[in-house]
Parts: sequence; structure tokens; C-alpha cells
Amino acid sequence: MAYTCPTCSGTGKVSGSTCPRCLGRKTLVEDSQGLTVAWGSINLGLLTSVDLESASVDMVELTSMDAVLHPFTNAAGGISHYGAMKWEEPGDINPGRASLSWIGSNGLSDSMVGSEKLLTVTHAVGGATVTRLRKNAVLLKFDTSFAVGGLVEGSAEFQFIGG
Repeated sequence: MAYTCPTCSGTGKVSGSTCPRCLGRKTLVEDSQGLTVAWGSINLGLLTSVDLESASVDMVELTSMDAVLHPFTNAAGGISHYGAMKWEEPGDINPGRASLSWIGSNGLSDSMVGSEKLLTVTHAVGGATVTRLRKNAVLLKFDTSFAVGGLVEGSAEFQFIGG
């Protein structure tokens, strides 16, 4: 996502010269460096990957077995075959999922699986913290790795709640 360059305030110039930060483009594109994740009051650490699954809908077929057969005509105007018109309506809506990996800390425990808290992903942009994701989510599962001399690594899967 692009944001206004904080060095030149979106003018593209600093003291009459081309802005050294945005190179005159007036905006910057944020990268994923510095993304942090928290679930409720638990700060999990710096994100190493995020996979977001959007909301989805299941379609429910309403065509019955004894549906009326309708003739289908071919390009020559003759009837080529008969078939039932298929009727579908939206059914259950799945609000989506998130799979996250991070380095930092491990504040999760087995007793938290199935609990719902606010999942928040933030990014530092020009000295300010900008929220990139803020949804209620249920913790489905998590994994953590600890190695002597290494960073704590974790991953978790969350199911979003609501729209």
C-alpha cells in the first residue's frame, strides 16, 4: 500500500532538490519489514509470513430431482436435448482464515486453542503504527520451535469470526 513520503510531505522536493527518500515520486510503497502480530494482549513477535484466505460462500443447489425438463435449441433452431434448469443460492459464508509465522516470543498455550481474541497486524510507517489487519479470530492450532542460540519461531492458524 502506498503512503505519502514523510520526508518531503508528498511534494517530491526537499530544499528545492529531488527528495532523497522517495526520489521525487511523492509516495512510498511499504514493505513487509517490521510487521508485528498480536492476538488479544499477547504480542507474538515479528511476522515472517502471512497467508490470508478471504471470505468465501458455499452455493446451495435448489434444483429438485423432479424438476421440469426444458428444451434446449441448437443454432439451426431444432431441439437438441432436454434438461433441468439449475437453481443455486448462496448458503453458508466462511469469513476466512489466516496462517501466520513469526519470530519473537511464545505466549500461546494449549488452553487457548478454541478461544477468540482480536488478531492485529501492525506496521510502522514513517514513525506511526498503522493497523493492517484487525479481526476477531479463533486460534485453531499453533506450533513453536525453540533452539539453543536461535530465535523462538512460531506459527498459528486462525479462523476469522464475523464479516
